[in-house]
Formats: sequence, structure tokens, C-alpha cells
Amino acid sequence: MIQHKSIITSVIISLIIGFILSLIVGLIQHHGRIITIESARDVDFKIISTAIETHNSKSEKDIKKIISSLNRKNGSAMFNLAYLSRKDCLENGNKKDLCKLFPNIKRFEIEKNKGKIYVYYSGNKSVITSGGERFYFYEYRNPTALLLGKTGDYLHLKPGGKDRLITFFKNIPTYLKKENLNIMWFKSAWAWLIIILASLLTGLIIQIFWSKKESQLRLKEKEIENISKKYFNEQESIKDLLREKNNLNNSQEKEISLLENKIKEEEFDHLKTLEELEILKRESSELYLQISKNDKIKRNQENMIQLDKLKGLWADHYNWNERFFVESSTVNTKISPFTTSIAFICFERYINNECKKKLILAETVEEKINELIKTNPSFFESKRDLLHDCRKARNKWIHQGKTPKKDLLEWLLQYLEENAKDMILNL
Repeated sequence: MIQHKSIITSVIISLIIGFILSLIVGLIQHHGRIITIESARDVDFKIISTAIETHNSKSEKDIKKIISSLNRKNGSAMFNLAYLSRKDCLENGNKKDLCKLFPNIKRFEIEKNKGKIYVYYSGNKSVITSGGERFYFYEYRNPTALLLGKTGDYLHLKPGGKDRLITFFKNIPTYLKKENLNIMWFKSAWAWLIIILASLLTGLIIQIFWSKKESQLRLKEKEIENISKKYFNEQESIKDLLREKNNLNNSQEKEISLLENKIKEEEFDHLKTLEELEILKRESSELYLQISKNDKIKRNQENMIQLDKLKGLWADHYNWNERFFVESSTVNTKISPFTTSIAFICFERYINNECKKKLILAETVEEKINELIKTNPSFFESKRDLLHDCRKARNKWIHQGKTPKKDLLEWLLQYLEENAKDMILNL
């Protein structure tokens, strides 16, 4: 389930990144398209203005024909041009926007005198009006008239300069309007699709790579867990051999020699296991660095949950069997040092409390258990051997560090759960 969520999250993020990249590419292409159109109109204006200048006839019909050469089949203008005279205005296309602004040459002259004039690299002149609009204009002397055409925001600026870049960023809100987005999609649809699909594919590949590394890391951790158990078992075996050797008399030289040889062999194997464990831990650390940030966050969350469980060992909301399970599953050993120690302490406190209740005066735990059996045979007699086994195991655990048998420890935990549940509260 977590793996599926990671894939879905990766797909969503990839699609978002793909859309953002597509939009950036679309904006850049739209910007380039506008500059291309401006350059084409700059050339068109020069050609049309020169055509009118050199044409023999300056009749309204001829001028209308020349400027209408830039009309589309549906009558709209690819580039709106207007021919202004003292009395009227002729414009190509259907909208007649230029003639609405400037119905005659006098009106344009007023705006020109207020505005600022620029000369393009092509030689065309333009004026920025007080309203911030920019227009090409070409003045004719015979008769008095001029050709007018609207220009864009970029061509008068230095190519590659910061002014063009600043203007581009200022115009982004305009480019993101619906009509311009439609143009972007029409012009860049294939690029957008390729970018989005490439982003999606890249995201999936990265997710698969991270998932593979996460799986490798979990397998490596499982190996570490198994080797750690092997290391612990070897350690316990060596301890047992050392205890056995210490219990022999000096006269038992042959037995001592055999045990010493066996201890050396096991210590050699134990050292090899330790080296193997260190190698696995280094490999695990390297794999951890290669997993995704999200996987690291999840692992930290899992570690925090395990830490909270361990903290819970100090509280009273776990029963004895739960304590044993939480600690053994968290520290990855077949024993629970904390729970084992607390269980033996509570076992001894339980025996002492029972003796106080029955006014039993005895020195050792062994004597106390025997006296308790006498006072309540029906309850204690059946548990005589197990109680004494727990006492012996407790002494070996505390004084020798010898691990108690699992089945004995499980019996003790169950016994405490049934008969001394409140002991943990009084520690």
C-alpha cells in the first residue's frame, strides 16, 4: 500500500513538473513567435511604405489595394495598416482599430508631439504615445499623408539585452490569458506532450530506482538481523564454554585443554562473523544514502515509533508478554535484557511480599519459596520446580550474565501477569 502511494505521489509530482516545464517552453516559444512576427511586420511596413511612395497614382483605390495585400482570405488583417490624410483614414482588415484612434493625420500629429520617437535598425520610425502604445509611421510629402502601423514591445530593444528579458517577464500575465494559451497549445502541443510524457517516464524511472534501493536496503537489514543473531548465539556459546572451563579443577587438564581449543575455534568464527557484520553495516549505510528523501522520512518515522515503544517499557500500559515482544522485536535479539532484568526483580519482590503477608521469616529466596509451599501447598506445590528454576536462572543472569531459557522466561512472564501484575508499578 505504501509502495502504491509512493508511485502515485511520484506520478502526480512528475505531471506537475511536466506541466510547469511545458508552460515555460510554451512561454519561451510564444515570446520567440512574437519577436518573429514583429520582425516580419518591420519588413512588411518598409515594403508597403516604399510601394506607396513609388506608386505613380496616389488614388484612394490604389492605396487601399496596396495596404489590403496583407489581408487574409476572411478579410482580417495579418498586419493592420492605416493611410492617414488630412481629411480621412484608410485601413486594411475588418476591425478598423487604427482609424478609430486616429481618424485623420492631425489627430496623430498631436499624439506624436506628446510621445517619444524611435528609429529601428531597418530605418523605420516609431512613436510611443502618451498611452504607452507604439506605432510605426512613414510621412509622405506629396500629398501630405502618412502610413501608420502598430508595432510590438521588443524590436526596438537591443537583442539579447536585459531590457528584452525584463519586458518578457512583464508580459507573462498577458501571455497566460486564455486566447494566448490557446495559441501556445496550437503551436507547442507536440512539445508539451513530449515534455509531460518525458517527465512522467523520468519520474517513474527514478521511483523504480529508489524502490529498488529501498528493497536492497531492507534485504541488507534482514541479513544484518540474521548475522546479529548468529553473532549473539556465538557470544553466548563462548560464555557457556568459559563457564564450563571455570568450573573444572586444575587436575582436569585434558578437559581444560579440549575446552580451550574449542573456545579458540569459536572465537575465530566469532571474529569472522563480526567482520561480516561490519561489512554489511557499511553496505547498508551506502544504500541508505541512495534512497529517496521520502523513504528516509518514512524510516525516521518508523524509528520514532520503535523508540516510543521502547519508552513505553518504562510505563505501566504494557503487560509482561507485550514488554517481551516489543523489546525483542525492536533490538533484534532472542532475549529482552530490560524486560528480563525487571521480571527477575519483580519475581523476587513478589516472593518477599508473599512472605510478609504470611509472616514468614527466612533469609534466602530458596528458603522463602520452600516456606511458601508449606503454607499453601495447593497453590505453590505444583510450581515448586519452576519457582526454583526461576530463582536459579535469576542468580545466573545477575551474577554470570547467563541468558535464561526462553520457555522458562515466558512462563515467568505469564506467572507475573497472573499473580504480580502490580509489581511493575512499585519499582
